[in-house]
Amino acid sequence: MRFHLKKTLTWTTSVLFFLVLTFNFYNHGVWQAHVARATVPWGHVSIAGKPVGHTNHHHDGTTEHGVRNGAVNVTIGAVLEELKVTSAILSKKMNQYTNKDVVWPSHQFYDNDRIVNQLKYRPQRASKAASVTQEVPLKKILVFSGLGGWAVKRGRQTFVEQQCGVTTCELTDNREEASKADAVLFSHSPGRAAHTRRPDQIWILFMLESPYHTPGLGAFGGAYNWTATYRHDSDIVAPYEKFQPFDENVQFIKQNKSYATGKTKKVAWFVSNCGARNTRLEYAKKLGEYIEVDIYGSCGPKKCARKDNKCYEMLNTDYKFYLSFENSNCRDYITEKFFVTGLQ
Repeated sequence: MRFHLKKTLTWTTSVLFFLVLTFNFYNHGVWQAHVARATVPWGHVSIAGKPVGHTNHHHDGTTEHGVRNGAVNVTIGAVLEELKVTSAILSKKMNQYTNKDVVWPSHQFYDNDRIVNQLKYRPQRASKAASVTQEVPLKKILVFSGLGGWAVKRGRQTFVEQQCGVTTCELTDNREEASKADAVLFSHSPGRAAHTRRPDQIWILFMLESPYHTPGLGAFGGAYNWTATYRHDSDIVAPYEKFQPFDENVQFIKQNKSYATGKTKKVAWFVSNCGARNTRLEYAKKLGEYIEVDIYGSCGPKKCARKDNKCYEMLNTDYKFYLSFENSNCRDYITEKFFVTGLQ
């Protein structure tokens, strides 16, 4: 179950405001007639039966704003005081949450990609399965586009082999099981399953590329429950790769090795898409006017098959720098070449 803190605070504040008004009205009767007829200025009101300011009737017939006979008059001041207390309580609860507690998207913790949190998350159902001897029914996940190219196996085996925190799931690529699936995963190419969809069935859209290089989604409005992309505000955060400190307490280790020693060439770049919208090719060529930049692939004069391990060896032995440019500048997007080529 999701917990949207901002929405909860707004909803609680609204309900509390309504309850305070209702309670005062029905508990203390109708407003005093002379107060109701008056235009009460801000600050000339009473709180908890204690008049604020003068409430005397003058001999000239005029009446200052206030209450009579100790009657309680609800005021904006009283309501705000109640809201202040409630906000303090909610703020205290909010401060109890840390980066390690966030599983679902949160603007407050946007910088946390939540990947580790999600991998460690164990729902109550999974905890129950571990504590009882009887088998818990497996959750079936249909990979609608098929399992080709995925390093996974059908059934439950992958979850067990990789020692996942939750192992009560099974994978299938058999579309005939669509109506029985608990979740349907649409990978890279959006679509709709032909079966009659159950109200509790979750549809997930998984995309690795940025919007500039993905199919249009205009025809699929409202079709998907969850998103799985590189964006930190996706329901499931799933970029190409992620580096995680081996020891969270060690964030920096001093390096004594010079990675430039013995290397004779300056900068290399492997690229095949020459029409990227962020003008990365133009940038690289301009950079080449000031420092040696060797461009390999369709966009440059040099050739080297990236699938050949000798290309990676060449980068490690000959070049001091490697360029990893995204094909589009989008929030949170990091090209796979940063992980696969640049840090190979």
